Amino acid sequence: MAPTASQLYPIGERYFPVFKLNHPQGEKRSPVGILVGRQALRIAAAAQYGIELERDTDLLWIVEEVVSMKTLPDGWTAYTDQGTKRTFYNHKQSGKSIWEHPLSDFYRGAIFMARGGTETLLGTEEENPPTPDEVEAMAEYMDIQISEPAEVLDVVRQAVNAPLPPGWEEYLDEQGDTAFRNPKLKKSSTEHPLDKYFLELVERRRQEASVVPKTPPSPAPKSQ
Repeated sequence: MAPTASQLYPIGERYFPVFKLNHPQGEKRSPVGILVGRQALRIAAAAQYGIELERDTDLLWIVEEVVSMKTLPDGWTAYTDQGTKRTFYNHKQSGKSIWEHPLSDFYRGAIFMARGGTETLLGTEEENPPTPDEVEAMAEYMDIQISEPAEVLDVVRQAVNAPLPPGWEEYLDEQGDTAFRNPKLKKSSTEHPLDKYFLELVERRRQEASVVPKTPPSPAPKSQ
């Protein structure tokens, strides 16, 4: 049976979840010990994003990024709140502190795309391929130059037909501009719910494109 977090246990300056396992007969709860270190953090991160560690192998990279802390955007640092023992993130330059990982919107977008969003996108592209004008307009909206690498422009093309996650709907606001809302979450925005996902994906494609492959060594000259 899957363990569930029941409390927090201090390990030095860090706090990790303590997990208990339900008895198969439902008569009692049997402690299975304290899980410490990276595995405990993996379990906590997976639970936060609804990822099954054994089943969702294609999404484990998200868990590893959250746990490693090395992929935090520039200027962000993770800390433990001494009152609640929860991890929070602080941006040194602005002084802003938040409870969720700075890339949480990107991760949720990636999960949605992996769980059907990409299939929906491909179906829409097949029926209505993005026109050059639509791609150019999206590039301008995302502040991307048309001269950028093909890997980056491919993300721009995908963003044209970005699907809406469950619960979200498109509508026209009072000014007649396109907006998005989620009645259940009581949220509304002028930005598409997947904007942050595609913008972060652009940055990662840029980094990949900037990596210059190493030139293989020249073969040794033939002896005369």
